Amino acid sequence: MDKVIEDELVLEIALKEYELAQTEAQHADNVAWLMTSIFLIATFTIFVHVLQANDNLSISVGTLIGCILIIFNMIIFQNAQNVKRQKQDICNEIERGINHYLKGRKYKMNSHLSMLNWISLRCFYHIVMIIIIITFMSLSIFKIFLL
Repeated sequence: MDKVIEDELVLEIALKEYELAQTEAQHADNVAWLMTSIFLIATFTIFVHVLQANDNLSISVGTLIGCILIIFNMIIFQNAQNVKRQKQDICNEIERGINHYLKGRKYKMNSHLSMLNWISLRCFYHIVMIIIIITFMSLSIFKIFLL
């Protein structure tokens, strides 16, 4: 009887740890996307000012600041996604343990993205950010040569 109580206690602790890791992973993801939104709004605001500028110095400084903001955002996003991935790895480890415990029963835990999907999402994000940088720089250089 003590073994059953001990197993239930371990299962309850694992589920609480699982819930906490999921919450932290979601928080890291929310922070990453919130920061991306803030930095992109700031970058596009600078970009509008660069397009309205009439001297090369303003265009150059605005372009430099915009590109730095995007690169800084990419670093923040990467760090937040690494935290998210670590928390998801904890969840996956707990899932494996619980699934081993529940072996032979109908219920099976499995809730996280595969590594391929996760890498695809990261690559897509970075490609979009690089396209924004290239567009920003190209239009700024084009504007400088027009002045």
